Amino acid sequence: MNIVILVKDRPALTRQCITTLLENTDPPYTVTIVDDESKPETEFMLKMAARQERITVLRNVKSKGITGQVRNLGVYWSRHYWGKSDLLYLSDNDVAFTPHWNTTLIDAYCWSKTQGVRLLGGQNHPYHQHTDSIDAPPHSAWQEVRIYGAVAGTSQLMTFETWDKYGPLDAHAAGVCQSEDHKFCQQIVKDGYRVGAIWPHVVIDCGIHQTDGSLSVGHEAKARVEGIIYG
Repeated sequence: MNIVILVKDRPALTRQCITTLLENTDPPYTVTIVDDESKPETEFMLKMAARQERITVLRNVKSKGITGQVRNLGVYWSRHYWGKSDLLYLSDNDVAFTPHWNTTLIDAYCWSKTQGVRLLGGQNHPYHQHTDSIDAPPHSAWQEVRIYGAVAGTSQLMTFETWDKYGPLDAHAAGVCQSEDHKFCQQIVKDGYRVGAIWPHVVIDCGIHQTDGSLSVGHEAKARVEGIIYG
């Protein structure tokens, strides 16, 4: 799995993201971190992360607020530096990874792909109501895949084939409650495929607020993050 993580400040959440990623990801995997001009505290943390064998960091990328451009760069650099693995995973830095998250997510993706899913999230999309569900096979570690109009930008798993066909991402879409990934997902749906998210979550959204101002699903994890020391 090629993992690409976008970082823009939020040092406590970035520390939690990197720590839980390293502790809870089953090999083999590679990590490309794209630093969107973070301030010194976060920048220092990323220098420490870059010492890890499986991690490379692109520092001080200037996005001018265009998140999609930074994520596109991360995918390009991950392929250039590490080569293509079977799967590509994109994430923001305001998340926490649960134990064996990637193994569970990969199993769910491989099964749901037989049902037409071409993009799978590790958490539910906060902006779109799900329209359908795919039940998990017996004895699986997950219960279902929920089908959405778009998958959260903080959590996306796909093949490079899907990325090459429908990417790159646009800049932030105009309008309320649309991520830069909405049009990307809609192109997949237009071709007759589906996008969805695994349930229960294996990646926890720890951002403080959603777009509508309400507390996000994993906001309580923020209270624990200061106890994690990395580097």
